[in-house]
This record gives sequence, C-alpha cells and structure tokens, in this order.
Amino acid sequence: MISAKIKELIENRKVSQTKLAKHIGITPGCVSNYLKGRRKPDFATLIKIALYLQVDLNYFVNDDFDEPFSRNSGLPPPQSP
Repeated sequence: MISAKIKELIENRKVSQTKLAKHIGITPGCVSNYLKGRRKPDFATLIKIALYLQVDLNYFVNDDFDEPFSRNSGLPPPQSP
C-alpha cells in the first residue's frame, strides 16, 4: 500500500509531513491524507515524493519492489528537522 510505504520512508528519513509537503508543493493536510490512506497521490505528486525521498518510483507502484532503492535525484537529501 502506497500510504504505508510513504509513512515508512518519512519516518526512517526523519522528515516531517510539513517539510515533505512544503518541498513538493502540497499542503500538510494532503500528506496526512496520503499517510492515513484517505487519498492517493496523483502520479506527478508520487514522482515528486520519490525524488525527494530518493527512492525508485517502482517502490510505490510495483509490488515486486520490496525495498526502496536509493537514487541520486539531484535534490538535497532529506534532513532532520
């Protein structure tokens, strides 16, 4: 489930919902809805999330990818608040 994967990644990388939201251009409420499974991010937003969290997009959309793969997105790495 996409919501569980996003939640796991932001917890492991110690990124706040607010920081993720600000960086990808959505509201913290949208991130909260994604994490609670109330809504799913559209594909463009999912790409932004993957780039920011430095994981392969397939981690979210392909059930065969169990582990997020690091990638060099060209974006600054997430940092602790």
